[in-house]
Amino acid sequence: MTRPKILVTDPFPGPIIEKLESYGEVTYLPAVSNLSLKKMIYDKDVLIIRSRTKVSSDLLRHAKHLKAVITATHGIDHVDVAELKKKGIKFYNIAEQTNAVAEMVFALLLAMFRDLFSAISSMKQGEWKKGEMMGTELSGKSIGIIGYGRIGRRVAEIASKGFKMRVLAHDAYLTREAKKHALENGVQLIGFYELLKNSEIISVHLPLTEEVHDLINHAEFALMKDGVYLLNLSRGSIVNEEALFEALERGKVTKAALDVFAEEPPTNKKLIAHKNLVATPHIAGQTIESRISTVQKIIEIVAKIVNENQAVN
Repeated sequence: MTRPKILVTDPFPGPIIEKLESYGEVTYLPAVSNLSLKKMIYDKDVLIIRSRTKVSSDLLRHAKHLKAVITATHGIDHVDVAELKKKGIKFYNIAEQTNAVAEMVFALLLAMFRDLFSAISSMKQGEWKKGEMMGTELSGKSIGIIGYGRIGRRVAEIASKGFKMRVLAHDAYLTREAKKHALENGVQLIGFYELLKNSEIISVHLPLTEEVHDLINHAEFALMKDGVYLLNLSRGSIVNEEALFEALERGKVTKAALDVFAEEPPTNKKLIAHKNLVATPHIAGQTIESRISTVQKIIEIVAKIVNENQAVN
C-alpha cells in the first residue's frame, strides 16, 4: 500500500485535507449519505470520521480493502468496534477534546448560576436590572460527576482546585489511574444512587452503551436533591428527555444544560424551549486548540499506517 486511498466523510478543516494528500489519494465527502458511502468505501484503505458517520457491520461488509478507521471523537458509540476487530481493521480513537469539554461544563454552570443569559438579554433590551439579579457561587457546592474518564477527571480538577467545590464521582469501571487521580484531587468515589442523593450539581460524562441508555430517568430524578442542576455533555440518550422535561416543570431540577440530544438536530422542541434549559448544538469539544491537536494526531496516525505498510511491502 504505497499510496493509500483515504476517505474522509465528516467535516474537517481544509489544512488536514491538504496534509493528507501528501500521504495518499484523498476523497473528501463531508456530507455523504450512508447509501453513497457503501458504494464509495469498496476500495478505500483508510476511513476518517467524526460522530456523523456510522461505521456499522452493514457498512463494513462493503469495505473490501479497509485497513484502518480513525474517529476524531471521544465517544465511539457510532463505531462497531467489535466488527472492526473481527475483520482485523485497526481502530484509532482520537480524544483531544478533554479540556475543551471540561471548560464548557464551567462556562454553562457559571451562566446558569449567575443567570448570565437573562442579564445579557435585558441589557440588549435597554433595561437595567441590577437590583433584581442575584447570583450564586460555585465555591463550596457539591458536584457529582458520573463517569470518571479523561473528561470527568478534568472536570474534577477544575471543580476541586479552581472553584473549591466538594467533588463526588461515580464510575462503574474505575481504573487504577482513576482511583489514584481521585485520591490526589480530593474526590470522593461513591455509588451511583448515593451520588444522585448527595449532589447539588450533576454532570454526565459517559460513553453511550446499552448499559447506560436512559440511565437517568424518572426514578433517578426522584432520588435527586430538590433544586439540583444537571449537565449532559456526553451523549443525549443517557438522560431521558421526557423525564428531564417533567423534572424541570416540577422544579425538581432548577436548571439544566444540554450540549447533546437523543436526536441531533433535536426534535424535542418543548424541551429546547423550556425557560430553565440551556441548550447548545453539540459544540463542547469544538475549540481551535482541540482542532489543531486533532489534526496533528490524525496526520501522525496516517503517516504511521503508510510507513508500516511500506516496510511490509
